[in-house]
Amino acid sequence: MLLHLKNAIYLAWMDIQARYKKSAFGPLWLTFGNLISVIGLGIVWGSMLKEDLSTFLPSIATGLITWQFISISISESCDIFIAHAFIIRNVKMPLFFFTSRLIARHLINLMHNTPIIIGVMLYYHLPFNQITLLSLLGIVLVTLNLAWLTFVIGIASARYRDISYAITSFMPILFFLTPIIFRPDHIPGVLRAVADYNPLAHFVSIIRYPILGQVPSLSSYIIVCSILLIGVILTNFVNRKYSRKLAFWI
Repeated sequence: MLLHLKNAIYLAWMDIQARYKKSAFGPLWLTFGNLISVIGLGIVWGSMLKEDLSTFLPSIATGLITWQFISISISESCDIFIAHAFIIRNVKMPLFFFTSRLIARHLINLMHNTPIIIGVMLYYHLPFNQITLLSLLGIVLVTLNLAWLTFVIGIASARYRDISYAITSFMPILFFLTPIIFRPDHIPGVLRAVADYNPLAHFVSIIRYPILGQVPSLSSYIIVCSILLIGVILTNFVNRKYSRKLAFWI
């Protein structure tokens, strides 16, 4: 298992190198693109919402980068097994190898965006202390949840191809239903339920709040851990019942 995980991480790194081959800046283009998005959206939306940039820009920077990690992992999971159909049909390998490679690739991309977070923290004098380190716990919990989500979505999408189109259509809507640009405490009372009952909002908050110097609510950790427990049980069921049928579906 550890060998397969090590190979998945290595191939994920090779994927990134191949994508930016012969590029002068390589993966830094991803960092530059996100930096422009953070500054642009931060200034525009901050002006529209009449927010203080010293608090709004760090919030939107951490929110956008976290959302990108989550949303791209989920979106690309739809075709993860279909794209590797030839290997799955001819080589006996654990299916988690393919999802691990996907998650590892986007974790590396997340690391490339770390300088943006550090720059924002330094510019706005955000403290770096024990609370900040809670964001690492948040990344671990979100990554574990993405591991089972990508596996289950990948299996389901191989069987029902419409799932891929549905997820692609709904992810932009989920972006606006998740407190990325706005903050949960700025939502009117009735609409607050959108954030309270949106699992992705809790995924974002346990990574974002510690970077902003705030301890995430206990309810967020309980919800994320509960989703992880349910996901592990569901993944075990899906793996035992449908993994052998996957080769025929793709």
